[in-house]
Amino acid sequence: MEETIKIQRAETEENRKQRYCDYERALKQLRKMKQQEEKQHAI
Repeated sequence: MEETIKIQRAETEENRKQRYCDYERALKQLRKMKQQEEKQHAI
């Protein structure tokens, strides 16, 4: 019983890191898209 709890906790930790990485990547892409839009409007 104790082992499965540890494994589950480790998995959720990994999932959290993965989700955070995905979130960061999405934010960077959004920022890039916004910058490109602003450049197009400036021209």
